Amino acid sequence: MASLIWKSTWVKRCGLKHINKIEYIDDKLCRVILDTFDVLELDTFTVSTSPLIEGKDVEDDVLERVVFDSECVRAHKEAIKFLNLRMRTQKQIGDKLKEKGFSEEIIASTVEKLGEWGYTDDAAYAREYIIYRLNGSKKSWRAIFYDLKLEGVDKETIQSVAREFDTDETLRAMTVAEKILGQRRDEKSLKKLQGTLQRNGFYWDAISYVMSRLGMDETEEY
Repeated sequence: MASLIWKSTWVKRCGLKHINKIEYIDDKLCRVILDTFDVLELDTFTVSTSPLIEGKDVEDDVLERVVFDSECVRAHKEAIKFLNLRMRTQKQIGDKLKEKGFSEEIIASTVEKLGEWGYTDDAAYAREYIIYRLNGSKKSWRAIFYDLKLEGVDKETIQSVAREFDTDETLRAMTVAEKILGQRRDEKSLKKLQGTLQRNGFYWDAISYVMSRLGMDETEEY
């Protein structure tokens, strides 16, 4: 399909257009052929509900709006397809649409609409992400929050959702340690645990507390 982003820029440069022909290819694709023999490949429903009429002239701003609306429909479809796989943050959707070649204006409009329609909710995403990580990973709260930022969740949303959980890092470290060790308390297992906690983002204070509680002298050189 021809780039409609380029077409939108092209529409701005030219004067009044005459529509030679409108071809409805199927329920998704429609071709609008102008008197300059340029062809706009647009969304069928958008064109069918627009002021565009075969054999008539159309003003630049009207044609530009139809092109914009058509691009938004195409962007919405791409975003929904992306969302069908799993929950996404607004940033992830924006990044995906950018990869597909959509303009910043189209992306902003699409992401906003998806939020209004309830397709995206960064707070819900953060909540599910935290629960998943708490149950399925060894990561500290600090590491979980950092990962959420990488996923595109803003600081305010993370802080708001975090208030729903007990984010005590020492408690988290002890929970992780008990899952890893089970009933083992030998020196080799404890030293291995210490390394695991470090790699998963726990501060030394939390690690030291856990090691002392589980039987390793916190004054020992690791």
